[in-house]
Amino acid sequence: MNNLPTFASSVEEAKKLLLQLDEILLREREAIRQREPSDIHQLLQEKTNLLQQLEHNGIERIRMLKEAGFEASDQGVQDYLQQQTPNEALQLGIEWDGLKVSLESCRTANIVNGNIIHRSRQQINLLLDMMRGQSNTPRLYTQTGSNTKAQRQLPLAEA
Repeated sequence: MNNLPTFASSVEEAKKLLLQLDEILLREREAIRQREPSDIHQLLQEKTNLLQQLEHNGIERIRMLKEAGFEASDQGVQDYLQQQTPNEALQLGIEWDGLKVSLESCRTANIVNGNIIHRSRQQINLLLDMMRGQSNTPRLYTQTGSNTKAQRQLPLAEA
């Protein structure tokens, strides 16, 4: 691949985008905790825009690797690095490893945000069920062998 500067700048750009995404995910977590729908909506738009930029960036890196005859994978990048001078390979290897660390950080932050949303939904559904006088009980077997959801009426005071 004779376009090392282009590939390296693509990796650098991806790292910058991932740092921005990580910041948005932290702000999103706070907005979720504060239950601020307008902030969440705004952050979702920003996150979508960044993800589109990251996708385009990744497609370009894949294209560069394939045009140079390498796999579009981490192993392909490692193979590409072996074709470079030791100094170039070291510099780009450090950048590539930093990109992977940033990507993992964003993935973890996104999972945490998803878990917070999931727990919040469970709490809201439980409260709604209580207000409706319903309970979230498991299915039980009847005398005839069929199963049915156990019914338990909750007094409104319990809700």
